[in-house]
Amino acid sequence: MILFPDDPVLGGVLRDTGRRDKLYAGEGPDTFLLYNDAKTETIYGFEDGADVIDIQAWDAGWDEITVTRFSLTEYRVDYLDEERLFVNFETPPPDEIPSDGMLLGAEDFVFRPGLPAATTQAIFEDSFTEREVIFGTTLPDAFIFEDDGLRDTVRRFEPGKDVIDLAAYSVTFDSLRIREAKEGRVIIRIPGDEKMDKLVLIDASHQLTAEDITEDMFLF
Repeated sequence: MILFPDDPVLGGVLRDTGRRDKLYAGEGPDTFLLYNDAKTETIYGFEDGADVIDIQAWDAGWDEITVTRFSLTEYRVDYLDEERLFVNFETPPPDEIPSDGMLLGAEDFVFRPGLPAATTQAIFEDSFTEREVIFGTTLPDAFIFEDDGLRDTVRRFEPGKDVIDLAAYSVTFDSLRIREAKEGRVIIRIPGDEKMDKLVLIDASHQLTAEDITEDMFLF
């Protein structure tokens, strides 16, 4: 369903209808009120610093959603396998573009007060799979690997939220060999007992670089 604010100049509240809604921002400050309806919504014309997205009904905090950036003005927001939202911004003036090029942040959302801290999900590799591909969740994930001499790939890795657990290896951050295959795809070689293990990290926005990999992303 296509929705517009009651007053396109002064702004207002746009409520989703439980369908696959398309919500269009007006000139004034708008609040996009979303429900937990397992539908995909799309917001158009979102104005940075003026409009907000109310997801209190999702019962999810900033650390429990995944934001994927497609361009300066195009984003996707996911919460587990329950909710999906596309957000399209109005292009801001050049002097208002953040240095990291990320317009959508926690300040653009209204979260339910009193939510408990996000629980980290432990995700174990399958040692019997020679080339395993592991998918991250929207929650904070701890990917736990074994010294097995195999290649593993983590997709939807979220820097600053997820961690790589290498406690099964006798390694330090300085002993890792890190290189960038291309933007959004980083290869990490880990010294093992018999040979080097290979770990490929792919982030949701395909913007991860080798320089982004820091020691605090690992558990040793």
